[in-house]
Amino acid sequence: MVGRATNCCSYSDLLNKLSPILSDSKLKESWSAVEINLRSLDKARLRRQDLLLEVSKVEKEMNCLLKMASISLKGFESLIKEDKVKKDLSCLIKEKWKHFMNIKRCLPQTPSPLLKLVLGEINVTLPHLSDRFRYKSNYENFKLRMNIIGLLFSLLAIFIKLHRFAEALLQAAQMWFYLTLTIREHILIANGSNIRVWWLLHHYGTVATVGLLLTWPEGFYYRQFSYLFHIFSSYVAVVHVLQFQYQTKGLYRLRALGKADAMDITVEDVRLKDLKGALSLLLPFLLVAQLWQIFLGYELFQFFKEGCTDWQVPYLSFCSFFLGLGNIYATSATACSKFLRLRYLARAQSS
Repeated sequence: MVGRATNCCSYSDLLNKLSPILSDSKLKESWSAVEINLRSLDKARLRRQDLLLEVSKVEKEMNCLLKMASISLKGFESLIKEDKVKKDLSCLIKEKWKHFMNIKRCLPQTPSPLLKLVLGEINVTLPHLSDRFRYKSNYENFKLRMNIIGLLFSLLAIFIKLHRFAEALLQAAQMWFYLTLTIREHILIANGSNIRVWWLLHHYGTVATVGLLLTWPEGFYYRQFSYLFHIFSSYVAVVHVLQFQYQTKGLYRLRALGKADAMDITVEDVRLKDLKGALSLLLPFLLVAQLWQIFLGYELFQFFKEGCTDWQVPYLSFCSFFLGLGNIYATSATACSKFLRLRYLARAQSS
């Protein structure tokens, strides 16, 4: 209170000293405008604080109602399972769960352990759907730009033998890209995006792989593997650009039809004709990339058997095998589910 009074007195004393200068009509008019605008701004700030407090109260009330709604939905589901006659209501309960999840996504979500570690206890849920969609679009454009830049540098490294320091900078940039991508994906998940757990694990594994490659010293075996890795990176970048084009067009069409959420980043439902074309176009390229990654793991294992003493080699071999096999499993599972859906749609259209 004393500090405030002192500040108030000093301000009034300053105003009294400057009153002769402010007696000028133009200065007086301009100063009045400054005071009016600042008073209006202060009122708006107080009104905003009151609204935020009201929003916080509503969010607490909604969290309690969400728990009650979840219990009632689960209870209704258990009644449907017990009574075979009422199984036709499963479609209705699915729609209600979907509506429930859409409401839940509007509320602040608990950040993932990675976000807590990197950003601390912070709310990363964007309040407006337009802000979420803009963030997701920025994520997709960031991924596309970085893949194109990575392709150019990988091609440069293939045709021009770079100094080890230059390659280390390129590998550090790749680590930054995948770390940034992972953090952004965790923020997208908190804002309602459906990203499979495997792709997050894949990014963690890729960060570890590039980190091991970064610490691998210059030598005969490093140069042999580095050339193969740059060719592989170039190919993967091209495949990612093709995949981006396919998913972007598919999602744009599905959002227009109302069959996809604004925060989806992968295509889960496309028309029969488009599904055939997408699978026949992308699947061979993806499988080649994944088999290539397993081949890199095999080459590294051969280096180890030949007597390479660099400690990074066996760990890089394990990471390559793990990522390649995991990618094949995830891609095969997705392709099988889409092929089954393709058969179902074909039967539905023929009947």
